[in-house]
Amino acid sequence: DDKSKVALDENGATFEGIDTMHSVRVQPGPQGLTITLGDLNFDTDKFELRKGETLRLSVTFLAGRVHVVDAVNGK
Repeated sequence: DDKSKVALDENGATFEGIDTMHSVRVQPGPQGLTITLGDLNFDTDKFELRKGETLRLSVTFLAGRVHVVDAVNGK
């Protein structure tokens, strides 16, 4: 999506333009990912955002690494 942007820093990644109301913050932790969307926080090992049936973003924790897939552009 041309409106989506990713900013990386030493603490994780921030995705802008994925959600119209909030940015999505993804931070790696010792056992998985911490996802922040507005006031919502949760821990998981996999995170996907969909718009309707279309997968927009896929983030997976892989043994101490974070794997991000731009599902729209296949990157």
